[in-house]
Amino acid sequence: MSTCSIEARLSPLPLLAAAESYRGSMIDLEQGRIIRPDSFRRGWSALTLSLADFGLVEGQRVVLAVSNGPSFIASLLAVIKRGGSPILAHAKSPPAELVRTARHFGARHILSSEWKCKEFRGATDGAYKLDFAWSDLVWANVFDDLENSGPPLVGVPLHPTSGTTGRPKIAVRPAEVALAEATHYIDTIGIDSQDVVLAATPQSHAYAYGMGVMVPLLSGASIVTMRMFNPLLVRRAFTDHRVTIFPAVPAMLDMLLLEPAAELGITARALFSAGAPLPQRTASEFRERTGLTVRPLYGTTETGGISVGSEEHGRVAGCVGPAMEGVEVFVQPHDEDQVAGLGRLLVRSPSMMAGYLESSGIDASPLVDGWFETGDLASLDPQAAICLCGRQTDLINVCGMKVIPSEVETVLAAVPGVAEVKVYGRDTVKAVIVPEGEIDQATVHRHCEQQLVYYKRPTQLTLMAGLPKTPSGKVIRDQLP
Repeated sequence: MSTCSIEARLSPLPLLAAAESYRGSMIDLEQGRIIRPDSFRRGWSALTLSLADFGLVEGQRVVLAVSNGPSFIASLLAVIKRGGSPILAHAKSPPAELVRTARHFGARHILSSEWKCKEFRGATDGAYKLDFAWSDLVWANVFDDLENSGPPLVGVPLHPTSGTTGRPKIAVRPAEVALAEATHYIDTIGIDSQDVVLAATPQSHAYAYGMGVMVPLLSGASIVTMRMFNPLLVRRAFTDHRVTIFPAVPAMLDMLLLEPAAELGITARALFSAGAPLPQRTASEFRERTGLTVRPLYGTTETGGISVGSEEHGRVAGCVGPAMEGVEVFVQPHDEDQVAGLGRLLVRSPSMMAGYLESSGIDASPLVDGWFETGDLASLDPQAAICLCGRQTDLINVCGMKVIPSEVETVLAAVPGVAEVKVYGRDTVKAVIVPEGEIDQATVHRHCEQQLVYYKRPTQLTLMAGLPKTPSGKVIRDQLP
C-alpha cells in the first residue's frame, strides 16, 4: 500500500463531514435534554476550542472516558478535530486505572466525565474543569514529557482490545473503517433518518460505538442515551421518544424481564443482542412477554460488525445469522477437529481495523490478504448463517465487557499479604488468593474499587492455602471453587 493511500485511509475528514451534516436529535434521558442539530454542532465546535486552550495539539493521544450522551459524541469529535487520537475507555474507570491506561498507551491527556479534579491529584501533572454546557468534564495532564509509543496519528480513534491472544492491544479504527461498519448495519437492517436508536450500552464499547454513534451520524437517525442502564429509563425512551432500534446485551434483557409484564412497553421494530452469547431461556421468555424476537448481532473490535441474524436465527442457540452486506466470512477447518464443518472463523470487510498500534508502527500482520482470524470456532449452516461454537480463550465476558485475567491478577498481587493469585470465570470475575499471613478481604475489595472499573472487580473472592497445580506448575482450573 502506498504512503498516500495509508494517509487517506487514516484521514478523519469523512467522520467530521458526517458530523457536520448530521440532522438528527440527541436525547439525554437523565438530564431531560434534547440537543438539536445546530446546537450539537455549536457545542462540539466550542469544545474543540476549549481543548486547544488546554494544550491539545495534533498527534497527541487522549484517554476518553466520557459517559453516554451528547457529551461523549461531542468529546470524541472535538478531540479528533484538534488532531488528537482518542483512546476509548469506560467512563466509570477509576482515576488510577485511567492514568495507568494513559501511561501504557502513550497518552498525554485524560478527558473524563465521572470524576472531579481532586480525584486525579497526585497521579497527574494537573487536572482542570472544562466549562462545557452538557456535562461536567475534567481535563487531566498525565505527563508533559510523555512520548507516543508508535507512530504519530492525527485524529484516529484507538480502541483497546484483548486481541485474539488475550494481551492488551490497541486496534486502530480510523473514520473510513468506522463509517464502513455503519454502512454495513444501515444496508443490512435498513436504518434511515426516521429511526430512533437507543444507546443503553457504553458508547465507548465497540458495539455501541458502531450502533449508537456511527450508525446515527451516517444515517441521520436520532439517538436516545442513558449513562447507565436503567429499566425505568428504557420504558421512558420507548414511551416518550418512540425508539425503533434497540441494541442490547443479554444482561439488560434479563433485567428487563424482572419488570412486570404490563410495564415493559418495548415496541422496537428491531431488537438486538450482542457482546455475549444470548441464552435461549432469555430469548424465549422475552418473546413470550413482548412478542418480539431478539435478533443476534455478532462482531469484534478488530472487524466491526460481522453478522446480524433474522428473527428466525434468534430462535437457534449460537446462530448469529449470515454475514452482513459487504462482509465476507470463511471457516478454516481444524485438522484435529472431528466435527464436520467446524473451524476457525475468518472475516474480511471494509470495516476491518488498519492494524494494532505498536511502538514500531501499525502492525497489520494479523490481516492476511485482508482476512482476520476472530479466535472463534464456528460452522456455516446451509443458508450461510454463522453458528458459533465457542472460543479458545481465557477472557471473561461480563455483560459484553471483556476482562483480561492477567490485568486483574496484577492489581490483586499488589495488595500486601498476597502470595499468589488466580483470576478466572465465565461471565463473572472470580479470584483465588493465597495469602502470606493475615489478609482482610475488605481491604482487597477497597483496593479493587480504586484500581479497577466495576466490571473487572472480582465478585467471588476465595482464600486458599495453595493453588491446585499440575507437576509442571500449571493451575488446575477444574479444582478452583
